[in-house]
Amino acid sequence: MDQSHHGLTERVIKADVARRQHFEAKKGQTDDDDDRWASKRDSKSSSNSTAAKGRRMIKMSRQKLPEDGGYMGKCHRNAVTGEITVKRVNPANDFSIIDLYKRSRIYKSVEDLAADPYLYKPVVLPKRTWIYHDLFRQKKLVQGSDENGMVKYVLSYPVIDARVTCGQYSPLMAYLPMVLFCVVTKEVLAVASSLIAVVTIGVVTNGCNHCHHYARGRAYSIPIRVAHVAILVVSMISQTESDMLGMIGYLLCFVTILVDALRGDWPAIFATRFWCHYEIVRELPERLFVCRRIGAAHMEQQFGDAPPIPEEIHGLGVWQQRYILALELRGVLCKLEPITQKEWDVIYDGFAFSSLTYKYISLGLFDDQTPAMYPYDETLEAMPKNLVSSGKKSEELVDAVGDDGEDHDNEESSSDSEIGSPPAQQAAEQRKMERLKEESAGKLEVIDYN
Repeated sequence: MDQSHHGLTERVIKADVARRQHFEAKKGQTDDDDDRWASKRDSKSSSNSTAAKGRRMIKMSRQKLPEDGGYMGKCHRNAVTGEITVKRVNPANDFSIIDLYKRSRIYKSVEDLAADPYLYKPVVLPKRTWIYHDLFRQKKLVQGSDENGMVKYVLSYPVIDARVTCGQYSPLMAYLPMVLFCVVTKEVLAVASSLIAVVTIGVVTNGCNHCHHYARGRAYSIPIRVAHVAILVVSMISQTESDMLGMIGYLLCFVTILVDALRGDWPAIFATRFWCHYEIVRELPERLFVCRRIGAAHMEQQFGDAPPIPEEIHGLGVWQQRYILALELRGVLCKLEPITQKEWDVIYDGFAFSSLTYKYISLGLFDDQTPAMYPYDETLEAMPKNLVSSGKKSEELVDAVGDDGEDHDNEESSSDSEIGSPPAQQAAEQRKMERLKEESAGKLEVIDYN
């Protein structure tokens, strides 16, 4: 998914004028593409009719949903650079659009697609996804009765979601080359101090590379860096013979330290205004959440207002700018944003002039019987509160009520390795916990959500 998101930007750059002219020159030729979803008219007359009307049609192919847990545990963070990557993912899971409506094909004009309220682009939340996976690898569970408790815990965790330079990389990126500059000084004290500083910072960096301390690694290394600067100053002052090469080495060391402070410490302090967490406003089916952002008051001033979500999707009276539509998709946390007219123009250029194939997945949240969130509202209001919180679809909720009496006999008290759940969810939760126990070698640790 991450590759598809970045590929959308690259396709803007790759849309060249030469291919456009080449396509326009051959536009009148016969189109031999046999599309069973297109009109049954002759392909040549169909293309001529479409061209006459000036409609720009886009065809997208549907892809199956990724397998359960297809992304889980595969998101990693580099302790030195702070970059978050996804490794060993099935290459078939390559899509760029999410459809909330249940349909098997999409073949529409650019104007119709821009007005479609069910098509969204997934914007991955990399830090929250990594925290989600890190807790999974540490075999930790959230204490509570909600099957979405872990997702809620990660969404409520303070994180910088904005794509800004926040200086959360390790000082090792600057201090490793500084060792070579210390060697130029030809002073044993300076060289020994740089080596000790590098080793100590490396230990701190590696120890802080988990979800609860990753943002504190640079702060923890401040005493080490201050001590190293003091030793360099003492070593330079105590130098008996003036050596031009040695002075150049000291100068390079101090410049490296200054650059690291300006590009690491100062952005970390400046980015504190972008720290935020999310409060769940409403739970929708298919692990879809309407969240309110708490913090990051300057987000809209820096990046502008995000397009609003249509009312038939969230079912709320008013959509605020601090709201986001968050989705947990097989282990990836992302927010859904409407695709703008300009982005559809870019997609059309790639489809028409570069022969690019765009894939989408369908969550099937809406269909012909439930085209908006209001039918779900009527069903959820009639359900018991312990079932409403599960976020299931209306058909599944009805089935759960029918099986409620049978599940009462299977209730078990919660322990350190199990999460207590309502009777209707006990069987599903028990199967989920058994799968987690099989994958984990040690005992699961329960963390308090509150």
